[in-house]
Amino acid sequence: MPLPSEPPVEAFGFAEDFGAVDEVYDGHPSNYDRDAHPVWEYDGGVRGRSEWRRYPARIEAALESMCTGVLEGPKFMYRPAHPDNDGMYEAHNRSRDPPPSVATRFVIFDDMTEREVYTGAWRAVRRDGLRRRPEE
Repeated sequence: MPLPSEPPVEAFGFAEDFGAVDEVYDGHPSNYDRDAHPVWEYDGGVRGRSEWRRYPARIEAALESMCTGVLEGPKFMYRPAHPDNDGMYEAHNRSRDPPPSVATRFVIFDDMTEREVYTGAWRAVRRDGLRRRPEE
């Protein structure tokens, strides 16, 4: 029996795409080497059919830093294609038109999910193929 076909963006409610700026890591070279770094992925498939996609370099480096590094915390807040919005938060209501200067997504490390702040959408996240926070 074939699975129903749903567009990935609408199925998960993630309206903003990653941009070219997300593909670039501009921190200190010793802190991030994409070839040796743990791989962070999100489920970009349609509901019921996983399709794991690697996060862009900027997001992946920040996820690793926030999850296991010096800046360790329970989640990483960001907005695709807007690095200046990382960590910027405000009280919010459900909306398809969020304010321009805030983070619109966050990855929660305890349950390894990514959540869209303004639509309530969510999807699974994994690190090196595992859906659990790395052990300390």
